[in-house]
Amino acid sequence: MELLAAIDAGASARPVLDAAVAFATAIGATVRAVHVTEDGADTPIRLAEERGVPLTLLHGDECDALLAELRREDVAACVAGTHGTLTDRPVGHVATQLLEGSSKPVLVVPFEPRLRPLRRVLVPIEGSVESVEPVPGLLRPVLEQGLEVVAVHVLTSGTAPAMLDHPDWGLEPWGSEFLERYLPEASDIDLRTGPVGRHIVAAAENAEADMVVLTWSRVLSAGRATVVREVLEHCSVPILLVPLDPDDPDADALDGVAERSVSRARPGSADR
Repeated sequence: MELLAAIDAGASARPVLDAAVAFATAIGATVRAVHVTEDGADTPIRLAEERGVPLTLLHGDECDALLAELRREDVAACVAGTHGTLTDRPVGHVATQLLEGSSKPVLVVPFEPRLRPLRRVLVPIEGSVESVEPVPGLLRPVLEQGLEVVAVHVLTSGTAPAMLDHPDWGLEPWGSEFLERYLPEASDIDLRTGPVGRHIVAAAENAEADMVVLTWSRVLSAGRATVVREVLEHCSVPILLVPLDPDDPDADALDGVAERSVSRARPGSADR
């Protein structure tokens, strides 16, 4: 299994490559750096040599070249930087086109990330017990490598179960049952109430997570993917975005890391 590290010649290249190496080490994959060159590639070449990572130099339109490389059968996922926060989108132009154009997972590295060896993964679980079936088997490589999985579930006015109003029921037993049903691989669940995106970011900090995993619809335009946008804008650790395209054979290319998306109000993740 190969991970691509899409690096440029700027300040984001080093953390992107470091995040790719950490991710690959944690799940038993290999890393190959890629760089679309126009006027030389001294910085990418030097960084790749320092990390002992092979580098492929590409030519042509940056987005088209990277997406073509990502579609290779032996490539499981891509790692890319945000290039800072824009006014209308949480990531830069190239990263946006990679995210929206790729049917494979993309690990997005914040502009100034907090990078550590990958030990703990935060997996938000959206929804309730009346939801669609969770995405099966997507945590296997993480668990096989011994990483800890921690869940977070944010209750809103539309997803809080009515049974919590009963005097004999409390949040803790309901959370234990919810976790056992949908994500028994997790060591713990953090139950929160309020704005979903903000609480996912806070839960990542509280759990000292090294990566956050979210499924999403591959649409970052205004008014869509509000949770994903907020997490991308404010989270300090890399975020693995896993597209949910059931008709696309590449959607499960990385068989191991994704949110188990369950929703009573919405049978899927189209607006995340």
